[in-house]
Amino acid sequence: MPVPETVNSLPENAKDGALEVELTTWEYGEVAQILHVGRWDAEVSTVDSLHGFLRSQGYQISGQHEEEYLKGPGFLFAGNPDEYLTLIRYPVTKAISGGGS
Repeated sequence: MPVPETVNSLPENAKDGALEVELTTWEYGEVAQILHVGRWDAEVSTVDSLHGFLRSQGYQISGQHEEEYLKGPGFLFAGNPDEYLTLIRYPVTKAISGGGS
């Protein structure tokens, strides 16, 4: 679960043994992300939109994607699957242009 950058230690009650919890920093380079609203099995068109945008801007995907579930089953506001919120994130790099000199 993402936490603000200002958090640098876990609260004491997070160490009660019920769950294994650790605080780590993920290192990112450039990333591209898009918010998908709706069912998880309907993400394809959202992902395709992001891929098309990246190509049009001269970027390429440089690794595996990750998903951050903001609203969905088991969350505080589970509700309707058509209203689930998922951030889909890819590491990206600027595409190398082809062609000669």
